[in-house]
Amino acid sequence: MNTQFDTFFELSKEEYKQLWKECIFVFDANVLLNLYRYTESTRNQFLKTIKEVEDRIWIPFQVGLEFQKNRLTVIQDQLDSYGKITNTIQKKSAAMLSELDEELKDYKKRHPSLDLSNIKERINSTFQDLISDINKAEEDHPNLMQNDVIWHKINNLFQGKVGEPFDQEDLDEIYKHGEKRYSYKIPPGYEDLKEKKGKIKYFNGLYIKEEFGDLILWKEILKKAKTENKQIIFVTDDEKEDWWEIVKRRVTIGPRFELINEFKSEVGTTFYMYKTHRFLDYAKEYLQSEVDINAIKEIKNFRESQWDKYLSELDSTEKDELIKELKYNDELSEYLNEYINENFTHEEQFDMLSNTSKRILKKRNKSHYNHEYKVGDFVKHKNWETGEVLATAINPNNGLQEITVEFDTVGTKRLLAKYAPIEKLNYK
Repeated sequence: MNTQFDTFFELSKEEYKQLWKECIFVFDANVLLNLYRYTESTRNQFLKTIKEVEDRIWIPFQVGLEFQKNRLTVIQDQLDSYGKITNTIQKKSAAMLSELDEELKDYKKRHPSLDLSNIKERINSTFQDLISDINKAEEDHPNLMQNDVIWHKINNLFQGKVGEPFDQEDLDEIYKHGEKRYSYKIPPGYEDLKEKKGKIKYFNGLYIKEEFGDLILWKEILKKAKTENKQIIFVTDDEKEDWWEIVKRRVTIGPRFELINEFKSEVGTTFYMYKTHRFLDYAKEYLQSEVDINAIKEIKNFRESQWDKYLSELDSTEKDELIKELKYNDELSEYLNEYINENFTHEEQFDMLSNTSKRILKKRNKSHYNHEYKVGDFVKHKNWETGEVLATAINPNNGLQEITVEFDTVGTKRLLAKYAPIEKLNYK
């Protein structure tokens, strides 16, 4: 059964080591474009890391085209941010000062010794200082429109490491094949259909349909891997479900099983994917790279800010429904993460996610799951037997009690008390 359904089985530690040792590292356009959005130190950290394996890096032609096409837009967006932030501060400060003036007007008569005008001036001065700092930062921002040092570094790094484009006949065949794939939601690319359908890029005599951009990229990866008989690690900051196996719109398991299976069937080797911060994190382990933890944190924080931006663009009904669902999933994730680790297969992970969610939903309102715990309490876990509560805290994000428990069988674990399958053994 392992042979027939190996798509659903997690790689072993040794297989991961071999993958990182032998693979070709392929980078998506969004990964390269995001370099313009990071601080210089984080950007240099990423470039330094991939330079360590520069003999094994490659980008599809489709990635190169997307990068070159969108580079100037990203640069301009960064420049525009200064003005947008300044305008926001000015509007908010004016509104606040106006509201403050209204709220404090009665105190002018009651407290003649208070200089309310001076208070307002000091507040306004603080806002003006902030605006001055932003204007100074804008002046110091490198003029990448005239001298794009980032572009030069990327071009030099990938010189001779860019795929050849498909000809128009091959592209037309991909479009025809893609129509069928997309109708059955076979990844990748079908998520772009709504936004990009009908849009065409014309380059070097080729008509490139944007809705099939990810599929073209995927076909290039397959072609490269078959030609060189190599394993592939694809680094992308794409968040969509037509690349990632996502449970309940929140828990990302890994690459879509269909992609792993198609790659295995056509190439006979292994395909895997990482987001940028994960790539850097694992580079420490598998490439012995020296990676600054702050760079990883910055990239991760940037991804979270992109999620916030996505939320802000939803209408109120969509946003309320999504936040409600995600809030529950966030509360669940602390518990689920105790079960999901590299030793489990994908199939087992899905079973655990499904079964655990159903069990918790069924049990969450039972009284013994809602007790407040204190240090010294003894508990019994469904799988880990008995343990003693070592510490308690309130999670600031969701207001739920977290407990740290020392179990006889598995050692110390941190749990969300409300959802963990535990009973208090010493409550009165």
